[in-house]
Amino acid sequence: MVIGLEDLKREPTIYLLPEYDTEDEACGSMREYCSEIFEEQLDGWYRVPSAWPVDRTFDAFTGG
Repeated sequence: MVIGLEDLKREPTIYLLPEYDTEDEACGSMREYCSEIFEEQLDGWYRVPSAWPVDRTFDAFTGG
């Protein structure tokens, strides 16, 4: 079975974060949890951790 973009649109993954006063505070929280979320998302796509990207930093996670 191939999972396509339409499948993902029907059942997106949502992560709830506390409310923050600034974008910097929100980014700080994301930096704390990004590795865990990144790995969870990778595991949903491909279950062989040795094939995952080595760089799983916040910048890689956000594409920044």
